[in-house]
Amino acid sequence: MGRRNIETQERSAYERLCQPVADGFYQQIGCRVDRSKSSRQYDVCLHWDGGLSRVEEKFERRHSPNLIIELLQCVKDADLGWYADLRCDSFHHFTGINEQPEWRLVEVNWHEFEPWFYHYLCDIGRPSCIVNCEGYGVTLSVLIPYRAIPRRFCRFFVAKAHDGFWMEIDEFNGRGCRQHELFT
Repeated sequence: MGRRNIETQERSAYERLCQPVADGFYQQIGCRVDRSKSSRQYDVCLHWDGGLSRVEEKFERRHSPNLIIELLQCVKDADLGWYADLRCDSFHHFTGINEQPEWRLVEVNWHEFEPWFYHYLCDIGRPSCIVNCEGYGVTLSVLIPYRAIPRRFCRFFVAKAHDGFWMEIDEFNGRGCRQHELFT
C-alpha cells in the first residue's frame, strides 16, 4: 500500500473518531443526526422541530487561525476539491478533537459565505495557500483567516475535552457565551 493510501486511510479513521464528538454537539443543540445520506455535497443531515440542515464537516488535529478551503484535490488531474461540489447549508470546521484539551468549532452559514468567498479572493488578490502532498494527490487549498470572515455568518464554539460541553464565544480568545440557534 502506498504512502498516500495510508495517509488517506488515517485521515478517514480520524474523521470517524471525531464524528461522535460532532454528534454530541448536534444533540446538545437539540438536533437529530442522520449520517446515512452523506455525499460529496454534505456530510450529515440535522433534523430539528420540522427543520433540516445539511452540514459539511472538516476535522483538523491542530488548532488554526484559518478556515481551509480545498480548491483542487489533485493538481495533476485538475480534479476540483470538495469546495466545488458543496450543496450544504452550514460548514463546520472542528479542530483539536481527541488531540487537544480544548476543542474548537467554527460554524459558517454556507449560503452567505460562498458568494462572499469569491469577492474575498478578488479583493485580497493573493490569498495564502497550502500545497499538500498527502492523501489523494497534490491538493491546493486557500487559507481564510477567521478574523476576515464577517461575523454575521460565522460563529465560534469551544468545549473542554474533559466534559464535551460546547459554549458559543465571541472569538477564540474571547469569553462568554450566547444561546445557540442553528442556521436555517
